[in-house]
Amino acid sequence: IAAELAVALLLLVGAGLLIRSSLALQDVNPGFEPAGVLSSRFALPAAGYPDRTAVVQTLNRLAEATAQIPGATAAGITTQVPMGGGGNGNGLIPEGVAFESRNAIGSRLRMVTPGYFETMRIPIVKGRPLTSADRQGALKVMVISEALARAAFPDKDPIGKRIACCEPGPDGKSPDFKVVVGVAGDVRSRALGVA
Repeated sequence: IAAELAVALLLLVGAGLLIRSSLALQDVNPGFEPAGVLSSRFALPAAGYPDRTAVVQTLNRLAEATAQIPGATAAGITTQVPMGGGGNGNGLIPEGVAFESRNAIGSRLRMVTPGYFETMRIPIVKGRPLTSADRQGALKVMVISEALARAAFPDKDPIGKRIACCEPGPDGKSPDFKVVVGVAGDVRSRALGVA
């Protein structure tokens, strides 16, 4: 009887902690508004899309067609939805800091189309979101999170500042800088309990 009471008490405490954690997670702001958002995962077959131009044109047509669906208020495409699993990370180095791996700031990389921030209702707290003018051949730009803005440019306005990201510059050696045009609110990328 004593052993059964001990096990029952242990289960009761465990259930109480689980309920408490669940209630606490309900108060966590994910950084986006999932209500009314429909997402779909797809991949374009390499055989039908031999070059980058074909991929970009198809994604643009898909986003435009989706935005025209009756009842849709916005549409955007991303390489990873928040809390969707997977995804890539990279190290970013602000301009003015030695281009060395020890100076890299860890971040979650998400490539998005114009309309993504509006679709996910992620607030742009400073600057602007991406637009249709932000295309290949134009100035390379990025929208960063509030957390990245604090880490890369403490006590400074990040708009107009540059960050090296992802690939080498045209000469294959120097950093490839992108200009910060906007700062988005922080989003819980992996789970509600993970910042």
